[in-house]
This record gives sequence, C-alpha cells and structure tokens, in this order.
Amino acid sequence: MQILAKKTVSDDKVDLQIVTFEDGKGPDISVQHMVKTGDEWKFAGSASVDTRSWNQATNVEAILPFVNQ
Repeated sequence: MQILAKKTVSDDKVDLQIVTFEDGKGPDISVQHMVKTGDEWKFAGSASVDTRSWNQATNVEAILPFVNQ
C-alpha cells in the first residue's frame, strides 16, 4: 500500500488517495477518508473514485514515495 496524494477537505478532514498491490492483480486505487478526533486521525470510510477528476482538484497534494536505501 502506498499513499499517492492528500486532499484537504477541511481542518479536520482529509482524503488520502491510496494504491494497493496484490499478487496476480493490477494496482487498485481508492480514496480513504480520514477525520481528526482530538489529536488523532481516524479512518472514516473509503470510496472508489475517478482518479483523473479527483487529481484535478486545487487542494490535492502529491505525496512522493519513500525509498529506503
């Protein structure tokens, strides 16, 4: 699993675009909704989305992959 992008919905809500990989299948891209409760971020559901339109929003921040060297 890898986070591809973050969309800030409000101060206490973000959507994370996630790609998951499974053996024998192509990558699956979905959006995980997160909500801040106190000082913690909690999972608040997920959805399959049209990634092209999701990525065109002005409040989307691309996340660079981490490479362990």
